[in-house]
Amino acid sequence: MNTFFLAYVTDSIDATRTGELTVVPIAKSPGYHVEKTAKCATPFGGKGHGLFGPVTASSTVVCAEVEVDAFDPPTKELFWFGVVHKYESFIPQGDKTSILGGNEFYADSTIPGGVDSYSSDDQASKTILKSPIGHKLELSEIAEDGPNNTKVQKDYVLLTTNTNKRVLLDSGIGPGMDKIVISDEKVPGNHIIIQTGKTDGTLGPESMLIECTGNMHINSRSGQLDINVDPNSKSNINIINEGTGDVTMQCRQGDTYITSQGLIKVDSTDVQVNASNTLELNAETSMTLKAPRIDLNPPEE
Repeated sequence: MNTFFLAYVTDSIDATRTGELTVVPIAKSPGYHVEKTAKCATPFGGKGHGLFGPVTASSTVVCAEVEVDAFDPPTKELFWFGVVHKYESFIPQGDKTSILGGNEFYADSTIPGGVDSYSSDDQASKTILKSPIGHKLELSEIAEDGPNNTKVQKDYVLLTTNTNKRVLLDSGIGPGMDKIVISDEKVPGNHIIIQTGKTDGTLGPESMLIECTGNMHINSRSGQLDINVDPNSKSNINIINEGTGDVTMQCRQGDTYITSQGLIKVDSTDVQVNASNTLELNAETSMTLKAPRIDLNPPEE
C-alpha cells in the first residue's frame, strides 16, 4: 500500500499527544482491515506553531505510508493528512424540526459549518473553524445583490460559543452591518454595540450602546474616571432613573463641585439641604427667597 488511501477513525485517544489516530484502512484486501496507528501531518506550521484540531471517531481520513529514512529498504510509517467530508442524512433536531415535515430525514454536509459555508450560488464563501462541541470561528466574504439593485457585502468575523455567546466584527455594507458586537445568549440580551455605519433602528453612526439586564458597575481602582463630551457636541446629557430606586452621589473623602456657565436649576417636590458645619449662600447681584412662609432660626420643637 504505497499510495494515498482512506481510513476509518476508530479512536482518537492519543497517549503521545502528537495527533495520532487509531484507524482502519478502507481497502479491498481483507488483510488491511486491521487497526493501525496513524501519525499526524498538518498542512503548514512548524515546531510548536501552526493549526491543529481534534478529529473525532467515525471520521474518514486520508492516509499514506511515508518513507521516514533513506535506507534500502526504507522504513515506512503511517501518516494521516486530512479529513474527508461527505453528505449525511439525519432526523432534524431543535430549530430544524417542522410540524408539517414530521420526522423526515435531512441531508447535510460534514464540512465545518455545513451549508452555512456556502452562498446562494453554491460557491464556498466562508472560512469556518468549528470544534466538536460547537464553538465556531466564521470568516465571511459574501457579496450579494439586495433589493432595489443594492449591493450587500457580508464581510465579518464571528466568534460563537456552543451556547451562543458571540463576538462580531462586521465590516459589511448593507442594512444592520458595519459594527462591533459583544453579546450573550440572553433575550433580552446583555451586549455592547459599537455602530460605525448608518443603520435604521440604532443610535446612529459612530455610536456605542452598552446594555444589560442585571447590575452594571464602572470601577476605577486607582486611576481617574472621566466622562467627557467634546465641545463640538450640541446634544444633551441625560441621566434618567425610571425605576423606584434613589439616585445617590457620594464623595466620601474629598469635596464635591457642581459648576456651570449657565443656569443650575433644581426642580423637586421637596428640597432639603443639610450641613453639619457651615452653609453659605453667596450672590453677587441678588438673592430671592419666595415662599408663603419663611422661618429663620425657628425654635426647636
